[in-house]
Amino acid sequence: MIKSKLLDLINLLTPYELNQLHKLVYSPFFNKHEKTRTLLDYIIEVGPANEDEELLSKETVFRIMFPGEDYDVQKVKDVMSPLTKLVETYLMQKNLENEAGDQGIYLMRELRERKADKYFAATERQMRQMLEKQTRLDSEHFWLSYQLETEADKHFMAKLERAAHPSLQARADNLDRYYMLNKLKMSCEMINRSNIIKASYQMPLVDEIHDHIEKHIDSFAGAPVILAYNYNLLALKNPDVEKYYEDLIGFLNDNFDQIGNDEAVGLYDYAKNYCIKKINSGKSIYLQKLFEVYKSLINSGLIYQGAFMSQWDYKNIVTVATRLKAFEWCLDFIEQQRAKLDPQHRENAYTYNLAMYHYSCGNYEDTMELLRDVEFTDVYYNLGGKTTLMKTYYELNEMEAFFGMIDSFKAYLKRNK
Repeated sequence: MIKSKLLDLINLLTPYELNQLHKLVYSPFFNKHEKTRTLLDYIIEVGPANEDEELLSKETVFRIMFPGEDYDVQKVKDVMSPLTKLVETYLMQKNLENEAGDQGIYLMRELRERKADKYFAATERQMRQMLEKQTRLDSEHFWLSYQLETEADKHFMAKLERAAHPSLQARADNLDRYYMLNKLKMSCEMINRSNIIKASYQMPLVDEIHDHIEKHIDSFAGAPVILAYNYNLLALKNPDVEKYYEDLIGFLNDNFDQIGNDEAVGLYDYAKNYCIKKINSGKSIYLQKLFEVYKSLINSGLIYQGAFMSQWDYKNIVTVATRLKAFEWCLDFIEQQRAKLDPQHRENAYTYNLAMYHYSCGNYEDTMELLRDVEFTDVYYNLGGKTTLMKTYYELNEMEAFFGMIDSFKAYLKRNK
């Protein structure tokens, strides 16, 4: 049973989630079979991550569930299968609990089908109020709005009234916005991937969608994310026309608070990649533009993943700032954002990047002192640290240490292909 789907799924759960699963399995609404409860209790008792194959073997489990009976592997499988489905039910239930909008749609559907008009109207009103309060009009918002208008339209049609109702038009508008946004997003990603892996993709209708947006641009004022992806598509398709990049970044900076966080971060990533490609092609002016993109991400709070900043974003920002010789800003950033790093990587990332700052300022003694404290557990820190130490020894004319580092570096590269 060690490598079964059941144990693989249970091992995905935190202790708190495992406790919730236990409650679900013991709920008569979800499960009435005692054997599945017995099996879960045993798995929790010995630990789902226990590597002792004997403890979690089908034979041992059979003796626990069917004491005194002759071994029959099919009986074990017949208990494992429903318990696996209960774990999947828990995962789906957990996801649904986090989606208030989906819950509301499912409730509207049930109330409509049961002809509970009074309570349908109350739920519809609550859903509309929730959507009106949303400031980030992203793909999820348009899809939820479409589903709401679908239920409202079906409820109206069931009454057989010969009158106009706004839900049909709203239903069509939200479906259009959902489709156009996702079509633009996928088209942008297709162009992006084709640049990276030389793949070839078909993109039917994307030009027609772009033309429609250009002709009716005022009608998309309430859907800034669609306009943002339209600008992004133009920048990707026409990388030599720098105006399209300026349109994208200007629009993003002005409207990021009306775009979902995931959408905004993705669009800023496209802007970063655009700048990096320009820098690599020799247009050094885009180093400053990349710096401004990072500043926008910091000021908007979009740079953070939950409560923390990625150690790699931290490193990249320091690299860009030092290349631009923005030393005062860089040191402030290193110190102020230190507490925003994941505690697991905080001190290593802080020490390494402070060393990079001192090297860029010509403070070579400080650089060596700091790099001695960096744990080179990550290949990028290892390569960056060794390279910087080599350059530092050279600048200080410590040739014995310099050549010693070269030999050490060669050995490291041979060991780590």
